[in-house]
Amino acid sequence: MQEGRPINEENEFTERPDLETAKISSQNIMSLLSINSDAVFRKINICGNSDIEIMLVYIDGLASGQSIADDIIKPLMSKKILCEAKNEKEAIALIERGFVYSPNQKIRNNLKETVNDILTGSCALIFDEERIAITFEVKGFQQRSISEPTEENIIKGPKDVFVENIRVNTATIRRRLKSPELVIEQTIVGKRTLTPVAIVYMEGIVNKRFVSEIKKRLDSIDIDGPIESGYIEEFIVSNKHTIFPLVISTERPDKFSRNMLQGRVGIIIDGIPLAFIIPGSILNFLNTSEDYSQNYIVVTLIRILRYSCIMITLFLPAFYVAVVTFHQEMIPSELALSIASSKEGVPYPSF
Repeated sequence: MQEGRPINEENEFTERPDLETAKISSQNIMSLLSINSDAVFRKINICGNSDIEIMLVYIDGLASGQSIADDIIKPLMSKKILCEAKNEKEAIALIERGFVYSPNQKIRNNLKETVNDILTGSCALIFDEERIAITFEVKGFQQRSISEPTEENIIKGPKDVFVENIRVNTATIRRRLKSPELVIEQTIVGKRTLTPVAIVYMEGIVNKRFVSEIKKRLDSIDIDGPIESGYIEEFIVSNKHTIFPLVISTERPDKFSRNMLQGRVGIIIDGIPLAFIIPGSILNFLNTSEDYSQNYIVVTLIRILRYSCIMITLFLPAFYVAVVTFHQEMIPSELALSIASSKEGVPYPSF
């Protein structure tokens, strides 16, 4: 049992409230979350006033306990103007005006939105009489710091990568594309995981019909949760039965930003340290980030060599099999004898 949590000996509730229709109350919140060992409940009397008793709720490990203590509990217990509140309605009005130190607060009238906020790292103040909750974003969970690329290493170029936190990733993109035309829209995918998914594009460059189609496909996804990227990729590609990749994945913010400037649409999924670029063509898979850091003459020669090697790889084995098996007259006599001698003792045909 967490410290400050009201004790319920049975810790069981006969009926779980419906998230869509139930009203906001401490009892309903506890019915949904109190069985969890990491859920913290604490009753607070504003400035010790027994007439204004509210419930503080948060998830230990997702919310920062230090921020809750300094920015929320301390003002509620010591702020002089809050001590003058006579009822919950006056207290709510004062909190809305900013007398609790939080830059990101939301008034919630819906139980589902309140629970979602709590489960994504916010803490909530529950006002039972007014059937209102005020949530404050105080995320404090541990996350991986931005490090060097592990798969897409280059010599000349940035060394940062995407991480699992969607807000860190969108901020990384903002640092590169400081234009107001950069649009980052967010939707939720997954009925149970409620995973934030960001849609990124450049207004004025991208085809708006393409963006609308991507949004439509994301909104139509009906699964419990996109634990891996393939869950979403399967729903947004046009041809699910092709073996060729239709979506570009990258761990590099610079590559992602460059594609946004070319009119493509990006997708960033919370919890996945990769970003996805749509649409993907074969030329995108033959270019590298370092191509844009070299002299254009050198890069052109390297690309010609790269494309030539691919053509040779695709067609030379087939050409060899066709000549050796069906058109031996095309081979010089000495080479034909050499090939024949090398195949002695091999029980399989050239194919």
